[in-house]
Amino acid sequence: MLAGTAVFFAKAMTRGAFANPTRSFVLGDPAGGAVVYGCVLELLGADEIALGAAGPVRILVVYDEVPDLTAPIPIWSGRVVGEVRGARIVDGPV
Repeated sequence: MLAGTAVFFAKAMTRGAFANPTRSFVLGDPAGGAVVYGCVLELLGADEIALGAAGPVRILVVYDEVPDLTAPIPIWSGRVVGEVRGARIVDGPV
């Protein structure tokens, strides 16, 4: 599991708010040629992931591989809609 801080870009979220937690995102930008990672992303303490939301997240990566954690990780859903900053691997609750 990963933890970090997510920032969602309001102008990029053209479909509106997302359910929380959601499987609607992948980590990485496939349009930029990056490897992507399926995930379940939860914005902690929120009922939904609203336009421009930001805050701590818990991310369950579908497979055992994780993206490079040294840079902001794009959050993608048809386009880059945000990024995870300060990602780190955690065991147990965030």
